[in-house]
Amino acid sequence: MNPKDQYLIKDIPETIQTKHTTIRRYRNGDGVSIYALAERNNNREHLKGIADDIAGLKSEEEAEVKARKHRAEWAKRERFVAGVWDGDEYIGEIWIEPDNWNVPCFEIGWFIDKVMREKVSPSKHRRLASGSFSMS
Repeated sequence: MNPKDQYLIKDIPETIQTKHTTIRRYRNGDGVSIYALAERNNNREHLKGIADDIAGLKSEEEAEVKARKHRAEWAKRERFVAGVWDGDEYIGEIWIEPDNWNVPCFEIGWFIDKVMREKVSPSKHRRLASGSFSMS
């Protein structure tokens, strides 16, 4: 069996909930929130070089297509891209990209709204970066 195929039959959680934050797989309709993040707080400039696909969004429709593509990538186990929500407000994105299913080896990336990033202390950044993930 192809190593990637074994993950097609595993249930991978679509939502991680904490006291204040929700990380979840994109849903139909999330494009409105993605586009709103690009438009506020000088995020287009802030995200250049980090998330050019968000910085370059031209419409809510384009953002909705992006969200739906990420849903499809998740289903095919190509990448796991999830939105980050603070209450009802979309504040960023996290992605886990399989680099080599035989190892398995993954790349993890993320971005967050400029204003939210400024509110998060450096110690919280370190705690987030030192977390571990398991696909077993």
